[in-house]
Amino acid sequence: MYRRTPQIQQRLYNMFSSYKDYQSFSNKAWATENNRNADSIESLHDLVHTYIGLGGHMAYIPLSSFDPLFFLHHANVDRLVAIWQVLNNDSWISPMRAEEPTFAAPRGTLQDGNTPLYPFAADDNGKMWTSDMARSTESFGYTYADTDTQTGDLRVSLIKKINKWYGGHSPANMRDSPLRHRAFDSMPHANRSASVFNVTPSAKAPEISKVVENNQYTEWTARILVNIEALDGVLSVYLFMGEPPTNATDWGNAANLVGTTAIPGMSSSTGSAVRVSSAIPLTSSLMKLLAAGHVPSLDPESVVPFLENNLHFAALDGKNKQVNATLINGLHIGIDSASVSMPASDEELPSWGTAVTRIELLG
Repeated sequence: MYRRTPQIQQRLYNMFSSYKDYQSFSNKAWATENNRNADSIESLHDLVHTYIGLGGHMAYIPLSSFDPLFFLHHANVDRLVAIWQVLNNDSWISPMRAEEPTFAAPRGTLQDGNTPLYPFAADDNGKMWTSDMARSTESFGYTYADTDTQTGDLRVSLIKKINKWYGGHSPANMRDSPLRHRAFDSMPHANRSASVFNVTPSAKAPEISKVVENNQYTEWTARILVNIEALDGVLSVYLFMGEPPTNATDWGNAANLVGTTAIPGMSSSTGSAVRVSSAIPLTSSLMKLLAAGHVPSLDPESVVPFLENNLHFAALDGKNKQVNATLINGLHIGIDSASVSMPASDEELPSWGTAVTRIELLG
């Protein structure tokens, strides 16, 4: 899990800086309707469940609440949602039809912020909680130090913290060299024998002049979509610069590992046709390759042919056995880029342009 910390930070930073719509930010199923927002806090939540769980209770959603880490994990997710709400307080649940049935509502039911959340009773008279009622943590009598509305200019304070906590691997913070070096040097060197491409977090970073031009840089992201019942359990997708190690047990520590994501599935007996989504940031790895001279810039003209020749994918099932990714039901991997404007100071977040699909790697 420690090796995946930079990737988690990058995903959070990208979502905090570019996701303005609650539906896209909040859940992995809605994100598939907008091909440009494949990531979500739910998808990141799933990754932590899987890689902390390691096949134990935490890795299996129906059993995960028996693991003591469940409370800590969900409290942190609650905190992250509260932080996003401070940044985007005008965005909330939009009416949509349920894609899956529950014991309280059949598939196709129109749901919104006032839909009763069975079986969670708000009083002794049978009134149920709704999403609107639970929109703020203050409704439950608590808040977080980072989201306390009594602490002055909360939004500016939060943005500074987000840049410090999660932005260390982003080009947006390259002008803050102490912060950048702390982030890039914080992780141990992994096994370098897997490939000539070393994209570990401790690998050398490039000069800012090679990344930022006219106050803009290019972000690269892998979009991953799959049918929720594809493997009748957890699906883990790995991306590598160059061929992955022969032994799947070496994948997690390979020097050429770009990133990974985990998607907990459902039993194939439900007959669900829902597709879910996730994302893997590529920019940090590409910056290491830029510093090493493998690519001349982060521009599409340089990156697209390099990725077409060198980006490889592989997949594991819930038992950590390698599966043929090309045969997984509905699996799609696409590569997007977006032009991003640098923030003027640590009181701002980077401003993202519209993402453009550059490569359809699979599907």
